[in-house]
Amino acid sequence: MWHTDRRVMKDPRMKGLNLITCLDDASRCVTGAELFRKATSENAVTALRRAVGRFGAPAAGLPDNGLLLRGIRKAQKTVRILDPGAV
Repeated sequence: MWHTDRRVMKDPRMKGLNLITCLDDASRCVTGAELFRKATSENAVTALRRAVGRFGAPAAGLPDNGLLLRGIRKAQKTVRILDPGAV
């Protein structure tokens, strides 16, 4: 199972950028980490798509229930990335 989350960077060199990460809960491996100017659902999906491209789809996903992946349309879009035949 993967977990997604975001963090606003505080380092002055990256001030204001948002780090969106995908973590494998079992191994704690960072499967994806992307910097974006804005933390949007679209950017979260981009980070997730790149992580899936690199590591393959996880058995399950767990968003942080924050603003990144809220809403049925965004959730369905995420499921299609993980398993294109599912929705």
